[in-house]
Amino acid sequence: MKPLDFDIPGFLSASGQAKKPAKTSTVTDREASTLGNQLSTVADSGSGEAGSEVVSVYDGKLYVTNGAEDRIDIFDAVSGAFIDSIDLTTMEGYAGVQSVDVSADGIVVAIDVDNAEIASEPMLVGQDGWTTQPIFTVGGTLDNGYQPIGILDGIGAIELDANTVRVYVNHELGNAEGTPYEINGVELTGARISYFDIDKATMSITDGGLAYNAIYNPDGTLLDDVGDLVEGRNGLDRLCSGAVFQADEFGAGNGIVDTIYFAGEETGGVFSNVSGNEWALDIATGELWAVPAMGRGSWENITQIDTGTTTHVAFILADDTAPFDADGDGADEAAPLFLYVGEKDASGDFLERNGLKDGKLYVWVADSGDTVPSEFNGNSESRTGTWVEIDNTPDLSQASEDGSTGYDEYGYPTQKTLWTRAEAAGAFGFSRPEDVSTNPADGSEIVLASTGVSSYDGGADTVGTLYTVQTSFDASGNPISGTTTIIYDGDADPSQTLRSPDNLDWADDGKIYVQEDRAVDGIFGDGAVNPAGAGVVVVDPLTGDATRIAEIDQTAVSPLGAVDENVGADGTGSIDIGDWESSGILDVSSLFGYPAGSLFLVDVQAHSLDDQDRFPSTEGTIAGLLTDGQLKEGGQLLFLAAPGVEIEVQNPIDPEYAQNGLVARFDLDGNLIDTVEVGNLPDMVTYSNDGTMIFVANEGEAQDVLDPKGSISIIDVATGDAETFYFDEFDAQVDALRDAGVRIFPDWLPSIDFEPEYIAEGADGKLYVTLQEANAVAVFDLDSKFWERIIPLGTSEHSAEGFGIDPSDRDDAIAIQNVPVEGLRMPDAIATVEIDGEVYFLTANEGDSRDFDEARGEDLVDGDLSNGEFDAAEFPEIALMLEDETLLGRLNFSNIDGDTDGDGLIEELHSFGSRSFTIFDADGNVVFDSGDDFESVIAANRVPNAFNNDGFPSDEPGVIDENRSDNKGPEPEAIAVGKVGDATFAFIGLERDGGIMIYDISDPSNPAFVDYIDSSVDGNIAPEVIRFIPADESPSGLAQIAVSYEISGTTAVYDLELGKAIIGTTKGDELSGGLGDDDIDGGNGRDLILGGAGDDEIDGGNGKDKLAGGTGNDVIHGGNGADWIHGGQGDDELDGGRGPDTFFFDLGDGQDTIVALQRNDKIDLSSTGLSFGELVISDLGGGAFEVAYGASDTIHVTLAMGNATLDEADFVL
Repeated sequence: MKPLDFDIPGFLSASGQAKKPAKTSTVTDREASTLGNQLSTVADSGSGEAGSEVVSVYDGKLYVTNGAEDRIDIFDAVSGAFIDSIDLTTMEGYAGVQSVDVSADGIVVAIDVDNAEIASEPMLVGQDGWTTQPIFTVGGTLDNGYQPIGILDGIGAIELDANTVRVYVNHELGNAEGTPYEINGVELTGARISYFDIDKATMSITDGGLAYNAIYNPDGTLLDDVGDLVEGRNGLDRLCSGAVFQADEFGAGNGIVDTIYFAGEETGGVFSNVSGNEWALDIATGELWAVPAMGRGSWENITQIDTGTTTHVAFILADDTAPFDADGDGADEAAPLFLYVGEKDASGDFLERNGLKDGKLYVWVADSGDTVPSEFNGNSESRTGTWVEIDNTPDLSQASEDGSTGYDEYGYPTQKTLWTRAEAAGAFGFSRPEDVSTNPADGSEIVLASTGVSSYDGGADTVGTLYTVQTSFDASGNPISGTTTIIYDGDADPSQTLRSPDNLDWADDGKIYVQEDRAVDGIFGDGAVNPAGAGVVVVDPLTGDATRIAEIDQTAVSPLGAVDENVGADGTGSIDIGDWESSGILDVSSLFGYPAGSLFLVDVQAHSLDDQDRFPSTEGTIAGLLTDGQLKEGGQLLFLAAPGVEIEVQNPIDPEYAQNGLVARFDLDGNLIDTVEVGNLPDMVTYSNDGTMIFVANEGEAQDVLDPKGSISIIDVATGDAETFYFDEFDAQVDALRDAGVRIFPDWLPSIDFEPEYIAEGADGKLYVTLQEANAVAVFDLDSKFWERIIPLGTSEHSAEGFGIDPSDRDDAIAIQNVPVEGLRMPDAIATVEIDGEVYFLTANEGDSRDFDEARGEDLVDGDLSNGEFDAAEFPEIALMLEDETLLGRLNFSNIDGDTDGDGLIEELHSFGSRSFTIFDADGNVVFDSGDDFESVIAANRVPNAFNNDGFPSDEPGVIDENRSDNKGPEPEAIAVGKVGDATFAFIGLERDGGIMIYDISDPSNPAFVDYIDSSVDGNIAPEVIRFIPADESPSGLAQIAVSYEISGTTAVYDLELGKAIIGTTKGDELSGGLGDDDIDGGNGRDLILGGAGDDEIDGGNGKDKLAGGTGNDVIHGGNGADWIHGGQGDDELDGGRGPDTFFFDLGDGQDTIVALQRNDKIDLSSTGLSFGELVISDLGGGAFEVAYGASDTIHVTLAMGNATLDEADFVL
């Protein structure tokens, strides 16, 4: 077909270069009733942007969503006068109004509801009168937007101010796990330290975030490259327990000089040649320093002890590596207990002034010569011993990245080297040292937990042991002796009250509070001596008595929807008792004003709540973030309170979930009838054709974290009952859908990916539902109430003739051209129509991304694979276009589409939206696509400053302000269909351009462009929704369209009428006849007049006019002035009048007549491609000639007086 009525080859771009001719230049006069449309009413919400988003019309009233004011505004449809409004803010959970529709039954409004936090059940439950209250659950997000990752472990705390306690918490992730973060321009993953500020009055977290702002390497340099980390790590590795030590901890000048939080990397043994590092966080500056002088090990924790001097500091370190063959002799060695002693240098840097640099490293050696637990065990058993120095001196000549030389890349001995030296010194091998803590009443004594293993030394220490170690120093700070005493031997306890002791705290009440972490199978759960889950046990260091005060509750699964990997999504498995642990405990009683030993902070690590991406049910939920690459696993931070201590956490940080939205039903007076729960984010609501049902498109749009399921809901008007239909059944068809062309994000399932935007009911009993981001339409059968199929919508080939685009906002020209790009249709609105018994659906092909799937052309060739990468080697010419901002460099492309050969590179470019509308038959076959009509029309009518503009073009003459050419162009969003007389029309709203395109679609396979309404001339910006009003329902008696304009906050009503006279003004007018037989008078001024369809009579009047008859047998009078005249198809009579006029003709125009061709008039046949010699010119006598130029095209020319002949000079060819 030839979808456009005429071409004017003389149209130029602003640069003066001829471009592809505009396919039409019809626009509409606002001053008088027009053929096709007349602005009748403007209702102003007075709210500007979002003041008018969706309009519905009933009984002479406009019902408009006012998102800016959170209400429904009601206007008189004739006068535009404000009548009333419905306040929506009083509705519980209200988060926004999305859509409205009205019928005789009443007003229905789609309401979005705020996300909600679930009150998480405590994962640790108090016993023996103790109670717990969660303060933070993994998956929750702090008010400042910080979302802490999982595996909470070590805890330290300080008083930040009189009202606030600052808590430091380790996250025990492997170095390649967890959501990435950035320090000093370096992206890291892995373990990290968070801080939480807790209000003393509300016991709630008020602030939080990453606890450090810089990292210093073992050589004291600033970490500025991920390569600074050892063994090729991507971040810190498994930060385990932690502890805060105050400045002058043991008295004035005694101990470290700064308040420091220590955290150790728990990695080594068979898992790492190099092992872990100890880290010191300078709380005052936020700088995190490596402390290589403390040696390499799998550091569970360290604790400071009193040297009795002001010159030296000392720390005992616990390396919790299970026994392994460290020296390669074929026999396993067990971990020694380490002591670090360093001298303070007041003039040095952070490490030096705190005695943390160049100190000495010691191991404990029993005087008895005992080296294994079978030689030293049993309650109250004690051994004297000494601290023997081992060499930890760095040797850069031995440095190696992977520790293969026995030294790390900074030259420090590895764990294996230190263990080998410890064994040679006769060090005692503890089965597996875990946490250490200093006696608050005696700074020279610490408690050590050895968690126990069954595979070493004949299982002599299987259940676990608690030791105390008392160390003495001389006046110079040198260790003299160390006495180790067993205060609890789990293997000697017939009830095994304490098993696998792990983290602990020697609290201010003198008791030791110990957490259990299953280290040996068979000592937890069914069949065990003590079948209870892991818990918290308080031990009296004087008697060894142990009492359980809390136990893990593995049924308290959080976030909502998380799946315990042992139980499984189908629930057929069982809870693995002991799999979860309480890890990290600290007495915070004094910080919150409670008696010593009565209030603790504890962590829970819910280990089986991980790898949730294995379970489709968690996709799109907070639970789905419990994966290696994000939050890792579940867990909790809780208060543990002693009997009689009552606390209330007023605002715990819980994971959010996306609540279902509502449809509110009001009577016609605005009184609320009821609310009906539907799916998440109801985006569009509409009554059924027969008024018995309400259809709701629940978008379930992806949020920052949550991505709820999309759905549709159907509400029974009579009962108010709703049914919601999801897309789960398509999950099993995901591969087939992708193969068919449905756009589904990588690793996503249809149930999550599909986001219904709009619903249209067809005459065939089907609902047609747009799935914009999936570039598809879902078809729902109303009889069976089942999804029938998903229809992929395909692309628009912008390389094809008639389907070009202007792809750049940086070329200073209107350049509609063919480019090697596929336009993803991705419609928002949809409409259906029945013509000659066949059902069709029409789409406005807006295009939409989810932001992270979008990249500019220049980004696809910049070498940064994170944005997607084009296959430049395969297609070098296209790559050059992508590098050029005046071609494809600025255009936004999908970075998840177009990898045709599976090599990870993009071979076919896909842009968002096709800048067109499409007609499909009911089976999804394309019947018609408008191609580049829209941009061509705008180029003709809004040149130059408003082409592809967002509604606010520059006022500067000649400036092309095309700020949307690089991003979906005019952006067709709204669409409506209606019948005027015997003709059926489609109305397409262009959100960014602001205009409305009108097509006659009476023949769906051969639509005719009718008109372009330039809404912006009336101040109406960004049409969002169009409603068609049949003449028998219209207050004016004429068919109408009502259009809501989101940016201007206005709603306009246009009368639609065929065949009225159109009269211009004294100004330059833009007049359109549209359909019907019209009489158009341009009056004075430079006019642009289109007759459109029908037999029209057009008079340009005075001025230099552009006149086109369109189809039909037209009579055109140019009047005074140099006019451009095109009769178009049909047998037309053309009279240029006075002035040098140009008559345009094209093949197929028919048998036309020029009356009185003046001497300076021209006949333009350039569009035919013919030469003068190919014309057949017959002299009819009397100054009359006939020009034959096509198979059946002729021009009958009568010469005006003074024009003697017709020759080549009269033609433009």
